Amino acid sequence: MPQSSPTPVDAPNDAIILTSIPPELLGEIFTYSTLHNPDAPLVLSAVCSTFHYIVHTTPSVWTRLYLEVSRPDATGNAFTEHPDARWARKAEMWFSMAGVCPVYLHVQMDVYAHSPRAQSMGEVSALQGNGDYRDELGQWHIQLLPCVLYQYRHKIHGLALHSTTVDEAQSFFTALYPPEIAGQNPEDSRIPLKNLTFHASSDGSHRASSLNLAHLRHKHKPATCISLSHCHFPQLAHLKFVNHPLPSIINESDILPWGPINNARSLRSLSITYPIRFTPISVYTLLQVLRSSPLLEKLEIEARVADAPPPTSLMPTSPTWPSTPISASTAPITPNTPFSAHQHHPDLITLPYLTFLSLRINNLPALLSHLLLPSLHTLRLDDLDGKRVGAAAQTGVVLRQLLVRMELPCEGVQRGSGLQVLDMCSIALAAPQYIHGHDEREVALNDAGSVWEWCFRRMRTLREVRAAKMDTEALWALITAAGDVSFGVTLANLAPSEPSSSLVVVVLALAVAIIFLSYFSCLVVVYAFDERLVTEVPAPEA
Repeated sequence: MPQSSPTPVDAPNDAIILTSIPPELLGEIFTYSTLHNPDAPLVLSAVCSTFHYIVHTTPSVWTRLYLEVSRPDATGNAFTEHPDARWARKAEMWFSMAGVCPVYLHVQMDVYAHSPRAQSMGEVSALQGNGDYRDELGQWHIQLLPCVLYQYRHKIHGLALHSTTVDEAQSFFTALYPPEIAGQNPEDSRIPLKNLTFHASSDGSHRASSLNLAHLRHKHKPATCISLSHCHFPQLAHLKFVNHPLPSIINESDILPWGPINNARSLRSLSITYPIRFTPISVYTLLQVLRSSPLLEKLEIEARVADAPPPTSLMPTSPTWPSTPISASTAPITPNTPFSAHQHHPDLITLPYLTFLSLRINNLPALLSHLLLPSLHTLRLDDLDGKRVGAAAQTGVVLRQLLVRMELPCEGVQRGSGLQVLDMCSIALAAPQYIHGHDEREVALNDAGSVWEWCFRRMRTLREVRAAKMDTEALWALITAAGDVSFGVTLANLAPSEPSSSLVVVVLALAVAIIFLSYFSCLVVVYAFDERLVTEVPAPEA
């Protein structure tokens, strides 16, 4: 009996497929879409009635809020709506729809330009009781938007404030978190803020319409500093500054009835990017913050650092500040020194959970000499003053001390696995030079080279090395010397344990990447003159 040919099946309707997805799953998809476009709830709710229902019944879709702060048009009249009124209505709508869910707020202080987002704000309907936001004198409120957000400050868990100048950010942040609330009950003044980002554009390059003439007139004005010590932020875990001077985070004043304020106590990550053309940051200011951040896991600093004590009038009587100069703050530690807890210097700052450290600064020894990092996994060093006289010896000594302190016992913390990633840029190296001694073993001629060689031998768990703008010949000599089994110390993750077939050479422009395969891991050493190339090749199956 002949088989009947199959009947063609119509292509399924996309709309039917989407509407057949469970509402809970669609709600999760819509929530993830806000990561790419915070205004996704407005767009999705206009697609169809099903989307509109799901968007308005899923609070998590409304947890990311994008707002802009604008200056009223100088040509406007008394009947023209204030630009911030639309954003204020949007804020009330978002917080209302989010319910009890925490909201992550992004504020763009674009006081002259009008972004495409502002043109679509007509989709935001006014909620009941909003009015037109005029004060009793009939004038527009200067700080309209932060004053509206003030009533929702207990729902804001994340704040990213992008401004043109530090002054603008200070004005907005002070209006949102006024210092007056610090004099109230401490339970009322503790804000559940977890993520805080300050980003200032020093040149106003993000503006598309016109220039901020006020900023140009005051471009040489000393930068003000935002204070974070006037309110309790006990849950603050992630703090980032871009083109902002490091503000006051700790208030040790005894005037407050509930004691000092330490907003760095719960910090997990701290990032500071301050252009090198700006005023240097005092190393003592950095040490004060680090000493008060025992839970810190990630630290990134890109700035000029001044190794100078603060004015005597500004130095507190508490033991927060080191009592000895930087140059004498750390006792010399030799490779043969036995490790014991009693050797902890009182001026050392212990960060037991720090796994990632990135420093693009000058005066590297001034900061590294104070740190005890037992769990350090990744170390990135970029010396802004790497060509100074004696840089190789100074950096080598402070790195050796850091590696030795990593093996010191730390109370209550299990010793980490050791340094695994080393990223260096503009670091001065010294290759070891040897002569044959009386016992027919090679003896190092230069102290700096022997110190660096000891450091590479000590990094037994090192898996990856990245290098740029450095003496690659010296680096290669140090790595090959560290992998020499004749010295009794082998770096299993550095030295190749397979035949030459396991060695892969990749040539790209002026970069040559030499890849070593071992039984347990792989190492990529990049020799770059103008560019970085990092390629990781997994080890083959045994």
